[in-house]
Amino acid sequence: MILADDPHSLQRTEEALKGLAHEVQLRFCKTSEAAWREVQAESFDLIFVESTKDAMNGIDFLDRVAQQNAAPARFLVSRWIDHQVAARCVLSSHQILNTPLNELMMNTLLERAEFIKRLVLHKPMQELVSRMHFFPSRPTLYLKISEALANSEVNLEAVAELISRDLAISTKLIQTVNLPFYGFAHTVSHPVDAMLIVGLETTRDLVLGLEAFSKLKTERISLASIDQIWKHSQAVAQNGRRISHLMTDDVSVAHDAFTSGLLHDIGKRALEGNFPDQYSTARRVAHKMKLPLWKVEEQVFGANHAEVAAYLLSLWGLPLSVIEAIASHQLGPATLKPEFSSTIALHLANLLQRYEGDGSIPPLEYDYPEELGIQRNIKKIRNAVSISEKD
Repeated sequence: MILADDPHSLQRTEEALKGLAHEVQLRFCKTSEAAWREVQAESFDLIFVESTKDAMNGIDFLDRVAQQNAAPARFLVSRWIDHQVAARCVLSSHQILNTPLNELMMNTLLERAEFIKRLVLHKPMQELVSRMHFFPSRPTLYLKISEALANSEVNLEAVAELISRDLAISTKLIQTVNLPFYGFAHTVSHPVDAMLIVGLETTRDLVLGLEAFSKLKTERISLASIDQIWKHSQAVAQNGRRISHLMTDDVSVAHDAFTSGLLHDIGKRALEGNFPDQYSTARRVAHKMKLPLWKVEEQVFGANHAEVAAYLLSLWGLPLSVIEAIASHQLGPATLKPEFSSTIALHLANLLQRYEGDGSIPPLEYDYPEELGIQRNIKKIRNAVSISEKD
């Protein structure tokens, strides 16, 4: 559904999307009252508010939609986004588009919505989300850095200045890149030094992970628990990237494997933060019965932490390749697509991290599609990865 506060804008959008009329159901509304009646009467995968006048009115409408049903992806479309508008969108998990809608953009967003709907938004998941009162908002520093990197004239000092404004994140970033598995020969003491060594994109991804985990710090989750999973996630991210470099020359696959590795278990902390007693019980049952935690999560909550993480990250507007990798990282190897991707890299890196330390990998855990070449390259893969603490 598309709501526009200007009739000329609505007409331009209808014209730009007319090629999709026979493929998808599009609903255009001129007033918020008409749009609200549509929302109450039907279910929509995507909801857009095009604002040329007062963006806050559009955000108010999206807030009403979110209160009724958290499932639809919600977008504010506006060329003029100030800090106040951006802050409101971030806090409410509305996504921002600063360019007019077109067919290519809509197809991309529809593809993402269909994936999330198919793999994540089943009825038990929707019921679970409706009971979650604590959902971290989109990471603002990560978005600022992403915006800066989109500028061809960006420099290290400008990005370092953005990071340095957040003392907690910049301090944690420096601590992170000084960990042994980053392999630096000398101590890193400044964000610029970190970026020079790991690169701008890796720095941005680390900031994303650090922000995401910092937003999950509540009195319901111990700092020790968050630090443990952060160390585990970094190891999986590093190993996923190393495996990708071994198996493919596609740089984007390695990048997505790193990003998804950092965030693949964030759903555990979201569940723990919302349902601390139930989650503690689930962990005890999994340990006592020697069951995978994700299977117990499904019994207790109706969904597992991979699905929760994928849903959360879809609200943040992360790439579909990252969302798919995270949503699939608990599936059986034989069910994955027979082509190497960030999904395969994350899946294998996570398995190695879970089992390699004590040599207890079951033979069936390597039951990947033969076309991937995992079995014949497993010695090289094992030699390339490093094992640290498990969560």
